[in-house]
Amino acid sequence: MRRNRLIIGALVIGLLCISYLGSKIYIDGRLNLVDVPVASSTLSPRTLISEKDIVMVKMPKAYLSPSIILDPQALIGKYTLITSEIPLGSVFYSSLVETLESAKDYPSLLLHEKQVVYALDVDLKMTSGNTLQPFQKIDLYVALVNNRLTIVDRLISNIRILSLKDKNGKDLEKATDIPKIMLIALDQELVPLLTKAIELGDIIITPISKDDSVEECILIEKTTLLKVLYER
Repeated sequence: MRRNRLIIGALVIGLLCISYLGSKIYIDGRLNLVDVPVASSTLSPRTLISEKDIVMVKMPKAYLSPSIILDPQALIGKYTLITSEIPLGSVFYSSLVETLESAKDYPSLLLHEKQVVYALDVDLKMTSGNTLQPFQKIDLYVALVNNRLTIVDRLISNIRILSLKDKNGKDLEKATDIPKIMLIALDQELVPLLTKAIELGDIIITPISKDDSVEECILIEKTTLLKVLYER
C-alpha cells in the first residue's frame, strides 16, 4: 500500500509539473516573451554602463516600443545622459544613453579622480604646427620676467590632452583646421597655480617623446619659477 501511494504521489507530481510546463510554454508562446535588458540598480546621470549594470528579464514583445534597446552588448560602454537617471528595473531607452563620441561633455568623461577640464588658449605655434593630438601627453613651461630677469622653467609635466578645438568650439578634424582651444586634464589643486602662471607669464607647450609614467600632472617642485609664483 505504501509503495502504491508513493507511485501515485510521484505520478501526480509528474502530471502537475508537465501541466505547469505545458501551460508556461503555451502562455510564453502566446505572449511572445523576449529577453530584455533592464537596470540592475539605479543608474545616476553620466554612469558608464557595464555588464554589472544589466540584468535580463522576459517581457511580452507586444509591450515593447521600438525605442527600447534589446541587445545588452549595445549598452555596454555607453553613458547615461547628464539629465537622466535610470531607475532600478527600468528598461533602457535609446534616448537616455549615448556614446562617448556623441556626448557634448565628453572631455569631462575622460577625467581621472580629482581632475578637471582646463582650457588653454593656443595657436599654431603653441601646438607645434597643429601636430598635437588628443590623449597625447605634454609638458607645460612658463616664461616670465622677475626683477628684470626672464625665467623659463617647466611647471607641470605629463599633462594629458583631452581635445583640440577651433575658434567655434568644434573639434579639429582636418590638418588645415586652426587650433584655438586646447582642453587638458588638470589636477584640481593645480588650477590656481596654472591660472596665476598664465596671468604673469607665457605658456610654452612641449610634447613628450616617450611617456613611461602612468602618473599625470606632476608639479615640478624646488625651482626658481615655482618660488616666484608662490611669492607673487
